[in-house]
Amino acid sequence: MKLARLDSDIGRAQNAYDVFVALDDAGRRVGKCSIVPYKADDLLPDCPFNIFIDLDGELRSMDMLLGAALASAEVVHRTYPKLEARVYAGCAPDDSGLIDVLKTYGFRVDDREVGMIKTLYSDPFDADLPQGMSFISDKLESREDSRRTLARINATFGENRSEDWLERLKREPGFKRIAVIDINGPVGEALVYEMDQSLGVIAMLIVEPRARRKGVAQFLLECARIHFVSRGLSMARADVWERLEPARRLFEHCGYFAKGDTWYFPGFMMDSTEGRLS
Repeated sequence: MKLARLDSDIGRAQNAYDVFVALDDAGRRVGKCSIVPYKADDLLPDCPFNIFIDLDGELRSMDMLLGAALASAEVVHRTYPKLEARVYAGCAPDDSGLIDVLKTYGFRVDDREVGMIKTLYSDPFDADLPQGMSFISDKLESREDSRRTLARINATFGENRSEDWLERLKREPGFKRIAVIDINGPVGEALVYEMDQSLGVIAMLIVEPRARRKGVAQFLLECARIHFVSRGLSMARADVWERLEPARRLFEHCGYFAKGDTWYFPGFMMDSTEGRLS
């Protein structure tokens, strides 16, 4: 097996600093990883500087890919040597093989995404639209609107979700984009769809920093509830990142409760002075 680094243009297209692939002896790709550094001062004030390692592929390629990814992460961290950085990856809770590999490199399963659910009732609409704002709902028919929404999602979470991801989401039954807008454009968006003819899924909820703590997110969740009820659904679900404490409190306030872990984000902290692993 051998390792190859992809062209830098591919990395820029994926919002990544580096992209590596693992090839078997026949030259077939068996794994890929990208390193996505980002700063999120508003979203993650406790540790704004983060380096996400996006891993995908066969388990046999993970050791080689992680070695390259961590070396790249150290280089990235030297850009901000005085900041602590959290280095983390994502994996399914039942992926014991990948979890074991990550643990050998010092990753700890200390962060997760929690599935939160709510029973839906046909109660009257119970949220106020913030003053000076309006809202729209559509299916993101415009390609330009889709690209702008995707850009806002990736900028908010420091991710590298692709246009293909959004196009697949748009094909889900009951898909809808609900957006709160002001004079400058969208300040909050929710992407929702239905699953198994009974469950409404809030796939994404984002609010611009300038519009937070004004009731925008609560209004979007209430719009999502009305949409789900109109389609005859009985439950709603959202996967909430544990590090986003305000988001968890929001969903709890709106009647959601934790059901179980849906995704793990094992990680570790990188030293704030020399970029050494700690």
